[in-house]
Amino acid sequence: MKMIRLLLIIAALSVTACNNGELLVIEGKSVHVIGDSLCNVTYEDERYYLGAWPELLGISHNCVSGRPVFGGNPFYMPNVDLIILALGTNDRRQETSDDFRVAYQALLDRVHNDVLCILPNYEREAQVIRELCASVLQGVPADAFDGVHYTMLAQNKMASIVGDWLDNYTGGLDAG
Repeated sequence: MKMIRLLLIIAALSVTACNNGELLVIEGKSVHVIGDSLCNVTYEDERYYLGAWPELLGISHNCVSGRPVFGGNPFYMPNVDLIILALGTNDRRQETSDDFRVAYQALLDRVHNDVLCILPNYEREAQVIRELCASVLQGVPADAFDGVHYTMLAQNKMASIVGDWLDNYTGGLDAG
């Protein structure tokens, strides 16, 4: 599995990869991911394993349950060139679209960097994110049997999609 990850990193990006928690730098631009469990764990054989698409790409990340992030609790917001927001898959499903919109906008208001928003697998939340974010990228469908999380195959697909986008990132996005 390590060889697959290494090949994916080499194929997807021409970057200076991060080590020991340092930020990924792509042609002088630093990147950080804030997201939910889909960018933190892989779900295989009814078990969760650490290791997901940000790690495959060598990107620093703060990926936990999105509920505390949306709840206004303090969380790590680094001073970087690009924030990738990967939230909305199951963090706020119990709320209305209006509640989700208010929470997501409040989160965007805290970001003073370029922002890439990963669209979740649920159309209601994806539509809100499309309306609020200037730059969006479609995620991949959840493929684990729990219907929410990614297997390693889907994690590799996400790493490839994000990696391709990052290859073309030059900075100067509208934060939404």
